Amino acid sequence: MSRPVLLDTDIGSDVDDAIALLLLLGMADELDPLAVTTVSGDAALRAQVASRLLAAAGREEVEVCAGASVSVAGGSFVAFGHESQCVLDGPDACLLEESAPERIVRAAREWE
Repeated sequence: MSRPVLLDTDIGSDVDDAIALLLLLGMADELDPLAVTTVSGDAALRAQVASRLLAAAGREEVEVCAGASVSVAGGSFVAFGHESQCVLDGPDACLLEESAPERIVRAAREWE
């Protein structure tokens, strides 16, 4: 039986988050990725990066939601500015208009 997972990420120009997402997808027997939320800088662009990666992996049903561009603590995130070069050509996965915080709260309520 797999556990539902929501991955919150700043996926973009650094490969670490893409690797984490692909590892998550590869653990289907143990983990069930239901949603990916993004944060930092251009969070909508980061959501598109995640969405295209999910679609390329054949997991179009995994929801993707963009989150905050700035820290709730008042500071700003550092972005390298070349995340747009990380968007794969092709279709998107389930890219929602729902904000990342709303999706996280919905996930918590669904999993109670």
